Amino acid sequence: MDGPPDARTVDAACGCTQGGDSRVGNVVNTPTRFVLLRPSCQNGCRRRKWCYMDTVGIAAELPSGTWSKMNLNYKSFFEFLLQKGESYEQIPTERFNIHTLIQPSVRLRGDALGHIITDTGAFLKEIERFDYLEFGVTSKDARLMPLSTRKLIETTFVSLIDSGIDYRGKNIGCYMAGVAHDMFSVSGHDDAEARGSFACAPAMIANRVSYHLDLRGPSVPIDTACSSSLYATHLAVQALRAGECEAAVVGGCQLNHRFTEWLTYTQGGILSADGKCKPFDAQADGFGRSEGVVSIVLKPLDAALRDNDKIYATILGTGVNSSGSLAPVNAPVAAAQQDAMLRAFAQTGRLPRDVDYVELHATGTAQGDPTEANWVGARFKRDGELLIGSVKGNIGCVLPDRDNAMTLTTGHSHLEITAFLASICKVCSIFESGLIPPNVNFNCPNPAIKWHEYQLRVPTEVEPLRCRSASGRPLVAMTSSGIGGANGHCAIEGPPSAARIPTTFWRADITAVPSLLIASGLSPRSATAVGDDLKALVPGHNLRFLSRTYGRRARSMIWRSFAVAMDGALSKFSEPVLTPKNEPTMGRELFGACTAFRESILELDEIYRAAVGQSLIEFTGLFNTSSVADSLGATWPIAITLPALTMLQLALVDLLASLGVKPGVVMGHSAGETAMLSASGAGSKAMALELAIARGKAMSYAEDAKGTMAALSCSSDNAQKIIDEVAKELGEGLLEIGCFNTPTAVTLSGLETHIDLAVAKAQASDIFARKLRTRVPACRDVFARYDVGRPIVETYSTKTGTFLDVAFDAQYFWDNTRGPVLFTDAMQAAVAAHPNATFLEIGPHPVLTSYITSMAGKSATVACPLRRSKPAEGSVEVFEFMQCLGKLIAAGHNCVQFDILCGTEDDDADLSLPPFPFARKEVPYLASTAEVARQRQHRNGPLNYPQLQINVKMFPGLADHVINGEPIMPAAGFIEMALEFGARKLFNVEFISILPLSSDRPIPVDVKLEGPRWSVHSASSTDFTKTWPIKVNTNLM
Repeated sequence: MDGPPDARTVDAACGCTQGGDSRVGNVVNTPTRFVLLRPSCQNGCRRRKWCYMDTVGIAAELPSGTWSKMNLNYKSFFEFLLQKGESYEQIPTERFNIHTLIQPSVRLRGDALGHIITDTGAFLKEIERFDYLEFGVTSKDARLMPLSTRKLIETTFVSLIDSGIDYRGKNIGCYMAGVAHDMFSVSGHDDAEARGSFACAPAMIANRVSYHLDLRGPSVPIDTACSSSLYATHLAVQALRAGECEAAVVGGCQLNHRFTEWLTYTQGGILSADGKCKPFDAQADGFGRSEGVVSIVLKPLDAALRDNDKIYATILGTGVNSSGSLAPVNAPVAAAQQDAMLRAFAQTGRLPRDVDYVELHATGTAQGDPTEANWVGARFKRDGELLIGSVKGNIGCVLPDRDNAMTLTTGHSHLEITAFLASICKVCSIFESGLIPPNVNFNCPNPAIKWHEYQLRVPTEVEPLRCRSASGRPLVAMTSSGIGGANGHCAIEGPPSAARIPTTFWRADITAVPSLLIASGLSPRSATAVGDDLKALVPGHNLRFLSRTYGRRARSMIWRSFAVAMDGALSKFSEPVLTPKNEPTMGRELFGACTAFRESILELDEIYRAAVGQSLIEFTGLFNTSSVADSLGATWPIAITLPALTMLQLALVDLLASLGVKPGVVMGHSAGETAMLSASGAGSKAMALELAIARGKAMSYAEDAKGTMAALSCSSDNAQKIIDEVAKELGEGLLEIGCFNTPTAVTLSGLETHIDLAVAKAQASDIFARKLRTRVPACRDVFARYDVGRPIVETYSTKTGTFLDVAFDAQYFWDNTRGPVLFTDAMQAAVAAHPNATFLEIGPHPVLTSYITSMAGKSATVACPLRRSKPAEGSVEVFEFMQCLGKLIAAGHNCVQFDILCGTEDDDADLSLPPFPFARKEVPYLASTAEVARQRQHRNGPLNYPQLQINVKMFPGLADHVINGEPIMPAAGFIEMALEFGARKLFNVEFISILPLSSDRPIPVDVKLEGPRWSVHSASSTDFTKTWPIKVNTNLM
C-alpha cells in the first residue's frame, strides 16, 4: 500500500491500532482520509473477526417487453443484456388507460396537472397471479396484501431454493424493500374491503416473508427510495458481522401500478418524455420507470466455503450515509456519495484504484449523471482507462417515434427500489461469464462528464472484463442513491474458485453408483410436480449433480418424496409425506462400494484380529467376495454371529455419520446394546467389539447345551401359559421369555427340545410361532482395559426399560446377557419422550420395524439401511441404503450431506433447471372503486369524463383565452364538451357565467344530462363545498 501517511491502518474488527502497520493509501488529494482495514486483528484482540459476505442464492423477475412472453429470471436477464433485448412497452391498460391520461401537448411540456409526460415503461407480466395456497396464505390476506409482498414471498423462496441452505425455523435475517401500496392506497377507500387483515400494513413487507418462510432472524422493512435495496444489503451485512443471524435474505420489489406516483414524477420533472433512460448521454432528460423483483441470499464467506455453497460474488464492504442539508433533497451531492464509497472501501483491504469496473447508479438525468461520473472518475483514477456502466441503460425495445418512423433504441428504465439488486444480478453474471454487456442508448457522450481527464469509457459492445488483481478475482464498485439523499456504496469481488471435490463416499473403482433423487415442495402438489420434472431430467443429465442440487434444496421443504436412479432405471417416487437372519453376503456390497463403510470394517477387523488371533474377514469371508462364508452353512456359531453383527452395526453408524446422519437418541435390542455403547458416546468402537466377542464366547456355552430361541406373536401372558404347559411335560427352568418385543410379540429362549414343543403348542392355538435359525463372566476384563463413561447421546436401556443416565459397567452387560430384554418398556419410554421421532434400525434386516411401528404408530417413519435380498433380486444393499436415506429426508431430516454423497466435481452451471412449479391463481389487487374506474375508463375526449377538473395547468391549451387578464373557459370549449358528450346538434345555448381557469388547484366540473337538457356546473375556486353555479345550458340532439 502506498500513499501519504495521513491515516492509520485500523483493525477491521475493533479499531485496535496497537503496533499496526502505519502505511495507508489516500486516493486523491482531499481532506477526507481513506482508512484501510485489515481483515483481522493481529494484536491479540478477542472481538469478532471481520468477515466478508458471499451471495449464495439469487432469484429475479425482471421485465422482458416483447423479447419474451415470460419475465426474465437471473440467467435470461444476462442473456438479454448481452443481446440488447427489448423491455420498453406502452403502459398496460390493466394498470390504467394511458390514452385518456396523456395529451400530445402535455407530453412536450410536462407541466400539466393530472396528466403524465410519458406512455412508456417496462412492466412485469401477470403481476396479479400468486400461488398463495403453496405458502399457506389465506385468500383474504392474498387479496389485501401489497403486490410487492406477494412477489417478495415467491422470489425470496426461490432464492433460498437456489442457495440450498437449510433455512426453515433458523436464524435467518430478512431485509425487504418493496412498494408498500395496498389495495386501499391504489384503489381508493372502500369500506367493504376492510375485512380485518393486517397483511396490508407497510411493516408486513418483511414480516410476511419471515412468517410464510419461517425465518427466525431480524425482520426489517427498508425504504430509502432508490437506494432501498443497497441499504437493505448494508443492514444485512452488518447483522451477519455482528452475529445477529447466520444468513440473511435481501429483497427488493418495484411495481408501478399506482397512478399518483406517475403524476408526482411528471410534476417533479424527473421522467423522460420518451420513457427511456439514457445514462451518460448528452440527450439524457430523465429516467423511465421499470418494474422488477430480486432477492439474494447472503452468508459469511467462511460459512459458505465450509458448506460448499455456490458463491456468486463476495461483498467486501458496504457504506451508507445521508446528504443531510448540503443540497435540495432531490439533488445529488458528490461529497456525500464519495464519503459512502470511503466507508465501504475502509472494510475491504483494497484501494479504489484497484477496481476493474464501476457500476453507477446513473439514471439518465441531466444533473445526476455528470455529478456521479465525475467524482467516480476523480476518486477511482489510475493509469489506464476506467470502465463504467449502468444497468438502467441495458435493456431495450423498438418503439415508434412521434412521426410514426421506427427508431431502434435500447434501454432499461429505472428500477428504483430494486435498482441495486438488479445491478447485483448484472455484476454476478459478469463475474461468472467474464463478459461486460454493452450500455445502450449511449450515442453522444454527455459533455458535462470529464471523459478524457479521468479516462472514463462506457462499453457499447460486449467485451471481456480485465482483472487487475493477481488473485484473478475482479473487483467492482457499485453506487446507489435515493431521491431523499440516502447514499450507498458496495465493493464486491468475484467469487473464489469453486472447489471441484470428488466424492470419497464411493470407492473409485465403482462405476454403477445409484443416485438418490429428492422431490420436495411446500405441498403434496408441488412435491409431485418437482418429481415429474426430475423424471424428465434423468435421461441425458448428470445424476450426481441432480442428486446434490435437489437434495440440498429439499432441506427446508415440508413435503418430500424420493426415488433412486440406478443403471439407467428410476424407481417410482414415493408418495409425498409429512432376530436377524445371518446372511453370508451381509454388508458385502457396501464394503465394496462405500469408502467410510469399508474403512470402518477394516479398522474393526484389526481389533478382532488382535483380540482373537485371526481376521474375521479372512476366516468367514464376510464383507468380501470370498466364498469361505458359504462353507459355514446357513447357521453360524454365536461366537462368530455376535462380533459380525456388531461390526456391521458399528460400520453402518460410521457410514451414516460420514454423511452427517447422527442420532439424537439410541437404544439397543439385546446384543445390539454392545454397538449402542459406542453409538451413545460412552465407549469406543474397540470396546464395543471386544464386548461382543466376550458375549459371544459366553453364549457359546448355551449353544453347546443345545440352546435356541423362537418368536411368538402373542402377549407375554399367553406365552407364559405355553411355557407352563411345556414345563409340565418336559420339566421347569429350561424355557423362559427372553425378549419382550411388543405387548403382542415375545421371544422365547431355552433348550431346543423345549422350544420345539412350545412352537408346536403355539401353532396349535393359531398363534404365529417360528423357531429362530441361530445357534445362536467375560465382560470384566474388557472393562478393565477401556475407559467408559456416561452416554453422551440420550440413551434408553432394554435391560432396565428406562432412560439410562449412569455409566456402563461390566455387571450391566453381564446382566444384559442373562436377563430378559425389556424392549417394550424402553420403546414406550422413548416414544413418550419423543412422540414424533424417526426410527432407524441398524442391522442387516428390518426385523424390529413391525414392533416399532405397532408402538410408535403407523404414521411413524421407521427405516433400515439394509434388507435381505431374495435370490431373484440379486444384491440390493446399496439401493436399500439410498432408500433409507430417502426415507429420512422425506421425514423432514436435513442431515444428509449431499456434497459428500455426490461430490461437487460434476456441478453443471450451464444446466437450466425447471422453475419451481407454482400454481398461480389470479388474485385481484384493485377494488371496484370510483378511483379505479376513473383510471381505467374510456373517454370520448379530454373534456368529457366523470370527476372532470379544469385549470390552465391541466389544460395548457386553454391558457390563451384571456379576458381582462384572466384566462377563462372559451365558449368553444363548452361546445367541445357537448360534442364529446355525443351531441350532433346544439340549440338554445345559454352561456350563463364564466369559468375562470387561473386557480392554482383545478376546479371540479359537473356535467349533467336531464332529458335533452345539458348543463355544466362548476365549484368555487375557493370552496368546493358551496353550491356549484351553472355555467352553460343547452339542448342536445
